[in-house]
Amino acid sequence: RCIWGRTTQMPHNKFHQETFDFPVKSLLGREDFFVAPSNMSAVRLIENVSPAFPALLIFGGSGSGKTHLAHLFCDVVFEKFSEKAFFMETLSLSSVETALRTSRFIVLEDVKAPVEEEALFHLMNGVKNQSGVLLMTSLTNYPSWGIKLADLLSRLSAVQSAQLGFPDDSLMTAVWVKLFAERGVGISPEAVSYLLKNTERSFVFARRLAQAADKKALSEKRAVTVPLLKDVLKEIGTSDPSEKRE
Repeated sequence: RCIWGRTTQMPHNKFHQETFDFPVKSLLGREDFFVAPSNMSAVRLIENVSPAFPALLIFGGSGSGKTHLAHLFCDVVFEKFSEKAFFMETLSLSSVETALRTSRFIVLEDVKAPVEEEALFHLMNGVKNQSGVLLMTSLTNYPSWGIKLADLLSRLSAVQSAQLGFPDDSLMTAVWVKLFAERGVGISPEAVSYLLKNTERSFVFARRLAQAADKKALSEKRAVTVPLLKDVLKEIGTSDPSEKRE
């Protein structure tokens, strides 16, 4: 229900199984998104999408669920308006023209400085003129984008926005289960409890750890248990300090 646009060896031996980094399918349906206090306001923005509010902004740390919410936006648009939303992959005047010809419901992900200000201004005006809705996602709120164009700043100041906050235990539990489920791996409550107590609340680090644990479990033919997770944490260490800003 989304339209995508582009304008832009480990040795063998009897004790070791070689692993391959196959693409992992991300689960992006409604049933895979866990609603918690940290994301409730963003979920409400998506569920109540209406041309009465032609621009929405969801911002939060990497891996915090922005792309998942963008796909839920597509679902809600299709259910309410029987139309498909258009995902923009780049922001330029030409890509804006393409997007506006394709749909009045548009997703623009990962907005950050420097912003093509004239293109964004044209996009926001075009969506509003077509009685559509623009959903933007970003790591940060718009004041950090370095916008200089006064008219664009005025438009952005009227945008309905929601921040994805710091995840609590319930949300991180759902994240751990989802990350391993995407890899077809089950994880015990004991293992999840260990992760909650011994890892920081970083979605980027959670994805990195799940990948490493899955690879180790496959290569050593072990289940994802607390002992395996302890080994993985020793191997990969803690997350990058920059990730703590999430």
